Amino acid sequence: SAVATTFNNDNGHYVYEINAKGGKLQVSFEKTNNTYSNIWLSGPAVKVYEGYF
Repeated sequence: SAVATTFNNDNGHYVYEINAKGGKLQVSFEKTNNTYSNIWLSGPAVKVYEGYF
């Protein structure tokens, strides 16, 4: 959804903070002529689920 919010915006570097189950994460990326690159997800790695098959 962070990328979708910039669809009609200008080219540039964007940074968004999102709330996940494990805490706040940061999504950053660059947009050039409707092409997205350097997409990064940053933040703490926290175990929020455990499952078995």
